[in-house]
Amino acid sequence: MTWQTSRSPSSSTSSSPPTRSARRSTSASRGRRPTWLRQSLLDGVEETMVGAQGNLVYQSVQQAHNAIDSYAGQQGYDLEFFSETFAGVDFTRDRMSIHVEWSWQGDLPMFYEFGVSPHTIEGDPLLHFFWEEADQWIQTESVEWGSETGGIPESRAVRDSLNWLRREVGQG
Repeated sequence: MTWQTSRSPSSSTSSSPPTRSARRSTSASRGRRPTWLRQSLLDGVEETMVGAQGNLVYQSVQQAHNAIDSYAGQQGYDLEFFSETFAGVDFTRDRMSIHVEWSWQGDLPMFYEFGVSPHTIEGDPLLHFFWEEADQWIQTESVEWGSETGGIPESRAVRDSLNWLRREVGQG
């Protein structure tokens, strides 16, 4: 607490003693918000991001899944597995921040997100897989994967959904 002595303009010539007024130096006057205000703001952020039905993280995940469905249709892929690999949302909160994380399990979703260049897959010692177009099992030493298709183009579904989320948060 700081004390400040103040005088009225007329008191400089009067014989009355100076008056003292107490001015409390709060954290708000030093540029920090009081704890109750910070917690109230974090409550609102938590509710908006992960708490409310149809929250922003839920909408962002739905954006990614819808984009993958559209991408799959354009590319002629069956990517029904993508939404099934969604691992869920985790969030933690401390007294200063909220951390939200969501992910998809396995490597396969990542390949469609970032794309894959044509490459050779080699067996150890052989590859054995079912090729649906030929309706047969294949056994070979290697496969030139993507040589006819040019690989897998990137979908950008998750990154685009994060950009959408950034815009939504920035407008709030």
